[in-house]
Amino acid sequence: RGLGDVYKRQYMKHIHINDNDLKHDLHLALGTGKIVWSQFFDYYDTYFGSCSVLIETTQPEAQRISLEYLTQLGECLPEAGSEQAEKGMNDLYGE
Repeated sequence: RGLGDVYKRQYMKHIHINDNDLKHDLHLALGTGKIVWSQFFDYYDTYFGSCSVLIETTQPEAQRISLEYLTQLGECLPEAGSEQAEKGMNDLYGE
């Protein structure tokens, strides 16, 4: 642990995530590139647990695929049908 770890916890409030080929920022749906998401979530839990997260993709369909992938992993999603989940889906699809 170093000064960078303290900085990450103190100043990071929001992050954007997407998948890629480990070379280019492709904005792919989660689970469709080469990122090892289990490693990301370990890191997230350690350093960014209080940050909000935006799934940053170029296509709305990729956001749906990403949410399905996260659901399969069982990672940090509001309970289906909850007010928070409904608001997120409404915001995502402009309803």
